[in-house]
Amino acid sequence: MVNDLITCYHIFKENQPKIHDILTNVEAKVLVDVIKTNYILNKQAWAELEYYNTNKSLLGKHPIFNRIRLKDAISALSTPKLIKKQKALEINIYRNKGKGNTELVERDTDLLMHTNLVLEKR
Repeated sequence: MVNDLITCYHIFKENQPKIHDILTNVEAKVLVDVIKTNYILNKQAWAELEYYNTNKSLLGKHPIFNRIRLKDAISALSTPKLIKKQKALEINIYRNKGKGNTELVERDTDLLMHTNLVLEKR
């Protein structure tokens, strides 16, 4: 969590001044999206750390906790359902690569790796 906080902050600080140097609207939109995403992630990580410092428990709103919940749900699947999930993830990755949706490709690739590990252990 602290690593995410530091990484997002540095990406935000590195890219924010570049907004003024951008020449085209497409480049500006891409850069603004990077800055906005990392700013939000930085704020979410900071909120988690502050909440934990005050309450000694997790707030659980940072996106990393959603990924953990997805992996826990995959681990709880029966073997036949796990095999179906594996195939569905492979299809989703292929489809989202074609659409250029790198965020979903990264998420589903991570979940597919987890699914494969769970299947290997059974």
